[in-house]
Order: sequence, then structure tokens, then C-alpha cells
Amino acid sequence: MAALRREYGPAGTQFVFLCLDELADPEEVKAAENFLAKAFGDTPGVSSYHYIFEEDFADIMDRLSLPSLPSILVYDTAGQLRHKLSADELSNGVSPADVEDAIESLIGPVGSA
Repeated sequence: MAALRREYGPAGTQFVFLCLDELADPEEVKAAENFLAKAFGDTPGVSSYHYIFEEDFADIMDRLSLPSLPSILVYDTAGQLRHKLSADELSNGVSPADVEDAIESLIGPVGSA
């Protein structure tokens, strides 16, 4: 995701990350924050947003209709959900190419006019 953010961020693509770690465990929250800071350190001209949910994990999964984690939701500029990518089993995950295809279906290949 960090590489995709570097590739598509300059084209105006925004990345939002939802962390579902247990807030009652300060060590788990700190580990998540450290991971995000290391993986997605500041890149000039490229931004992403990270949110830690304070709600029950099962409630969030239901509300967002997520079948599994990780899940990647791709929205268009009007805020409409256009793609929902989720692993259907451990051996069949979401690849960077899957995410790239979803993004490019909305904005075209990077560098195209």
C-alpha cells in the first residue's frame, strides 16, 4: 500500500487507512501507530489519513460490510463505492495489481493524459 500511495498519490489519489486494533490495549495501539509511521512516513506531495476506530470490531465489520481483513474499498471522486477488494481465503489475497487495476479503472494509468 505504501508503494501504491507513492505511485498514485501525486495523481490526486487519497488513501485512508482504518485501524481496527483494540483500543483497550495501549501497547497494541502504540504498535499500530509505530507501524503506520514507519510504513507511510511523510512523502512530499502525497498524503494519507489514518484512523483508529473506537467501536467494537464486529460492529465495524458489519457496518462497512467487510467480509474479511484486509479489505480495500475504492471510492470515486463523488464518494461512491466503486470497488471492494477482500481476501476470500488465506491463499487468495488481494494483490497490489488488484488495487492498481481498481484505481486505474477510475483515473487511468499514471502518466496518461
